Amino acid sequence: MIKATSLLLVMTSLTTGLQASDDLDVLEYTANQEYSIEKTYTTPTRIIKESQWPTITDDMDFKNLQLVIHRQMKKFYRLNYKSRIKLGSITYSSKVIPASLLAFQEMLIDTKKCFEQNNKELCYQNLEQKMKVTFHFFKPKDQSNSKGSLFTGYYTPTIAAKTKKTEEFQWGVYSKPEEESLWKLSRTEIDFDGKLENTPYLHFYTNDLYENYLLHIEGGGRLEIHNEDGSISYQYITYDGTNKQSFRFIYKYMQEKGYIKSPSIRSQKNFLLANPDKWREVYSYCPSYVYFRPSDHPPLGNEGTSLTNGRSIATDRKLYRLKGLMAFIDSPKPRNFDDRGNLVKTNSSRFFVDHDTGGAIKGSARADLFYGEDKEAEFMASYTYDRGKMFFMALKPNQTAKWYRIFDKLKKYR
Repeated sequence: MIKATSLLLVMTSLTTGLQASDDLDVLEYTANQEYSIEKTYTTPTRIIKESQWPTITDDMDFKNLQLVIHRQMKKFYRLNYKSRIKLGSITYSSKVIPASLLAFQEMLIDTKKCFEQNNKELCYQNLEQKMKVTFHFFKPKDQSNSKGSLFTGYYTPTIAAKTKKTEEFQWGVYSKPEEESLWKLSRTEIDFDGKLENTPYLHFYTNDLYENYLLHIEGGGRLEIHNEDGSISYQYITYDGTNKQSFRFIYKYMQEKGYIKSPSIRSQKNFLLANPDKWREVYSYCPSYVYFRPSDHPPLGNEGTSLTNGRSIATDRKLYRLKGLMAFIDSPKPRNFDDRGNLVKTNSSRFFVDHDTGGAIKGSARADLFYGEDKEAEFMASYTYDRGKMFFMALKPNQTAKWYRIFDKLKKYR
């Protein structure tokens, strides 16, 4: 039997510290339909010994960690669990993913209470000891001690926009047309030939074509709308499909032509600002076009859950089919530039949830880290390209029965 106090603790922990605005509904759509299929999904991972575990700390001291678990659990309460997942040599019910989140959530609450009364270092040591009793850590098979996993970053761009075209605001943001003849148009036909102008699919105008291009890379963003009365409002926009043409990074073309030496965003921006006569030539290298629709939610991961600042990651969906695994990542983090203009990085150890994917994220030892939607997030995403260590967490087999029962009871209340 499960003690009522234990069940109540878990239920309470899912909302503790969350405001009403955080309690967002997730989309009915889910790419995790695999949960209801009687099939085993094998991950490219291997179990590690406790002596090989990283030192457990969190450089955000758990900020937003309750929120990302809360959002993910809202999705999990709606799913059926007939599939299985193989991590290392262990085959689990796919229910192990939400059950592991619940088990860690209980430890998270205890550790945050410890912070209030004790030295944080001691609290993290206690957390690590508890985790080693309850969890296994699994690392990607391609993550070697010398090479590690490769990390890049992404963020939610915030772009100035207006609802009416002006001399400054002239670059459209469109939803996907219903007519095949329209949604198949190339980037050049849309941006430079205006073939979607005066259609019902045009929603906003921006003042920076390169920021629109970055928005297409990120797959979602936020518009800072400058209204006619002088007020400013904000509107999230989310992915609404593509024209199914080839995506190619324009920096590669600019480097091949000798226009830039560095592939950095700063280099690309500076060249384009100085050479507007080259815009059509450069952007035509990337015929792919991404459409967006207005949304009331922050950008969504690929399985319909809102991304959480500093806590969401994207991995290769072909290899990690079942989303929602908790991960622990130890890697460098961009901090600032020193007086000589050199990029300064510090070490970052942090818990994440894997509930997104990306077309450029390939391989088992590969992840894209979501930083958020402010200038700091943009900076870190722009300069993250580092090797480090990534681990996925799952309950030990002797711990699953208890947490499966708790999850089943909670699911009935939802």
